[in-house]
Amino acid sequence: MSAASPDSTLDGPSGSLPSRFRRSLRVLGLGALGAFALASTHCGAPPPEAPEAARGDSAPPASSEQVAPSIEPDFESTPAEPAATCSDQCSTLLSAADVLAKKVSGVAGTDAETALAHKATTAAEVAWRGCLLRQPGGPDRLCEGSERLLPGWVAQARLAKEPDAELYAQLVLRDPRWRPEAATIDDTRLLALIKQAKAPGLVLAALVVLRDPHKVLAFAQKFKAKDPLDKSAQIGASTYFNDSDMAREALRVLPPSRPTDAQLELPWLAQKARHGFASGDVSGAMKLCDELQSRWNDLDPRAKAKALARKEPYPLIGREAVVAAVGTAQYLRAENLRLTAEKLQAPSTASLRSSSELQGYYKAFTAWLEQRHAALEEATEAYVEIARIEPVAPANWVVEGMRRVGEMWRDFAAEMNGIKFPAEVEKDAASVKNLRRAIADSAAPLSERAKKSFAACVGTGRRERVATDTVELCAKQQ
Repeated sequence: MSAASPDSTLDGPSGSLPSRFRRSLRVLGLGALGAFALASTHCGAPPPEAPEAARGDSAPPASSEQVAPSIEPDFESTPAEPAATCSDQCSTLLSAADVLAKKVSGVAGTDAETALAHKATTAAEVAWRGCLLRQPGGPDRLCEGSERLLPGWVAQARLAKEPDAELYAQLVLRDPRWRPEAATIDDTRLLALIKQAKAPGLVLAALVVLRDPHKVLAFAQKFKAKDPLDKSAQIGASTYFNDSDMAREALRVLPPSRPTDAQLELPWLAQKARHGFASGDVSGAMKLCDELQSRWNDLDPRAKAKALARKEPYPLIGREAVVAAVGTAQYLRAENLRLTAEKLQAPSTASLRSSSELQGYYKAFTAWLEQRHAALEEATEAYVEIARIEPVAPANWVVEGMRRVGEMWRDFAAEMNGIKFPAEVEKDAASVKNLRRAIADSAAPLSERAKKSFAACVGTGRRERVATDTVELCAKQQ
């Protein structure tokens, strides 16, 4: 279960992300459900009768033309988003940051430079927090000076001789949710800042960004969290390890005690649940998921607003990670249903001795097909629920769910088409051919369904700049 970070973001037009998900996912046929499944046609169900050659001679002939289940078209044309406009608030904040940056350049090399650069650094952070600069759709990207803000923030922090402030600005600059296309990423500078910074939480976050698991683990175990920033970085590091399928390490870097602040508590519960699920303690993981969901539901509007009040760069825990934690709980529930469905194995053909037994086998196969199909539909609906999470669907888990749905239906179709028969049965080539053709006809809509889900995975992931590894996996299946 690898979910490439960063998480989804709330840094965009109010309500725009859920609507975009519902539009793009509706094309897979669930309409109002707004998710990555086809219409309620019984796609993949067996034909109502066994194929002619598999029935006794006394049975009436099967229809030579069978109507294929209706498959919804791939993607609907996506309605254009409202024209983006620069907000007055952001324009004012960017202007203030620009003015200070110009003043700094005017006193370069003097004693006043450092103090003024400190003010410019603060102004840049205030502008980032107050503007909607998300790439690629943040409306405030149209504001004059928006492209200069993040590189300028890094530069001012360096002039201010504040390694911690520069390291934080570097984390924001490197986050694809906000990184301008022309931004320069300097690993050498980041490594130098890691040595200079005083805040261990920022150092740990930077090590996660550099993606060296050995250094992340070694550093994370050297210090005890003293403040919310440290705990945020530890939970972020745990997320990184869980994303990398390193559940044992994920638990080792997670704060040992449960945070009391909901902004940290919910992601902490999510990583505990992910560790339990990956380690085989499914029952314990489901209990944690239920606890997480209950905790989220019990928060009153003011408490939820507080939990979602702050944005942070990856891997620090901000409002996006809080929503992603709720997505984690639903994703793991869906995973549990998927694994349960996939345990329903097709009836064995090993005991068949002749083609005369195909009629009985086909009945057993049909029963399995319907049972497995129903179980996969239940799992699909659980993945669908991720896209309904409010106030905004966690894009990374939506994309992961799309991949899983595609894999489920792809593998189901492959399993159906992969049924093999003993040599004695294969001698009746006509009967076996008819049976395989009937099975292939039932499997074809499932393969098409899988392709649509993979396409949605690629489109949504690339648009939202999340789950890049997952998106590449989906792209290979198209």
